[in-house]
Amino acid sequence: MLKEDLELYAKYEEGYEISTVEEFLNISNNPSANYILTNNISFNGMIIEKICNFSGKLFGNGYALSDFMMNASSISGNYGIFNSNSGTIKDLTLKDFTFNISISNSQATVGILTGKNTGIIDNVNIEGVISNITSNKTDSLNSFKFGCIAGD
Repeated sequence: MLKEDLELYAKYEEGYEISTVEEFLNISNNPSANYILTNNISFNGMIIEKICNFSGKLFGNGYALSDFMMNASSISGNYGIFNSNSGTIKDLTLKDFTFNISISNSQATVGILTGKNTGIIDNVNIEGVISNITSNKTDSLNSFKFGCIAGD
């Protein structure tokens, strides 16, 4: 979607406009709502934790979330910017970020955007990733899944 189409998108999908890091992180306060990015957002090297189980709609409008870090050790469960996604995320770029994850002896599903996806992810791009994913798993009964956009 082109940035010029923002007004057209807004006519068909009402939602909260997001233009700052704080507004993006506040998605956790209402994860079932609709959100529309109105510009590129740089996190300026900020470490972000997984936000929430997302079930709303996030329209990126071709904009990017950039320059963030995700660091986690001994994780289990779903892990990504969103723990899980059962909503819709589209037209978004994630770029220039660092992803450092260490998996312990537990089940883990890891993706940069979302750990587990049961919703719709459309036209999401990833650029410029620095990743370090390690696992010290010794228990073959537990599983580990990793995907760039969604772990599962």
